[in-house]
Amino acid sequence: MRDPAEIRARLQGPCNSVPTIFTPEGEIDHVGIRAVLDHSLDAGCDVIMLT
Repeated sequence: MRDPAEIRARLQGPCNSVPTIFTPEGEIDHVGIRAVLDHSLDAGCDVIMLT
């Protein structure tokens, strides 16, 4: 288990929360999620959290 202080130190800077994206049919939209992740990484986010 990691030290909570270490985790807090790593959660500095841009953090992006990524919601689960669904298609109109109710399936997980993997292409849409990948687009959000790629955009976040291109924008310099070091921390991406699934919400």
